[in-house]
Amino acid sequence: MVKVWTNKLKRIWVGVFVVGCTVGMMGCSSTEVKEEKVGNQFNLNQVSLTLLQHVTPSTVYYSESELQSLFTRYLRKHLTLQGKFSTNTSANRLNIKLNYKRHFLGEQSATRSDALAYPNYDFEINVVNGRNTGQILTRIAEKNRVFKGRFIMDIDMQAGRLDKKSDEIVFIDGIAKSIARSLQTLK
Repeated sequence: MVKVWTNKLKRIWVGVFVVGCTVGMMGCSSTEVKEEKVGNQFNLNQVSLTLLQHVTPSTVYYSESELQSLFTRYLRKHLTLQGKFSTNTSANRLNIKLNYKRHFLGEQSATRSDALAYPNYDFEINVVNGRNTGQILTRIAEKNRVFKGRFIMDIDMQAGRLDKKSDEIVFIDGIAKSIARSLQTLK
């Protein structure tokens, strides 16, 4: 009985090893193909932002279109700082979709506030061939990310002091920076 169990365990481990090696080799080969095709500069083609929130505060914060405009501006800024932004029409194009989930302090409780809490966001980036073929060269997608500020911002947020429209700019700038940074892995 022990020998049969040992043989089964050996077969399972060999199977796990073979599958792991196969997946590892596939990952390596696909990375090489992406590096050849994607390039290192991008043209912003389509940027869309969808605002989601469960609460309607009395404070007026940025509208969806205002947030999209801010996000596009900060994304362009961070891509430029990284040397990744191009106005060349033959450069590969970026199509970016951002779902921005605005949260408020205590929104799940009876003592809800109009002060901002850290937002969650999802994004999808499609790198499209710049030669007008419409071919998607690669895709990056991340779900349920949380913007997290520095220590002093944590204190301000928990104290309910992020209650002005302009306080949200830090969130949008940080998210744009994070998304631009995710493009650094592409070559």
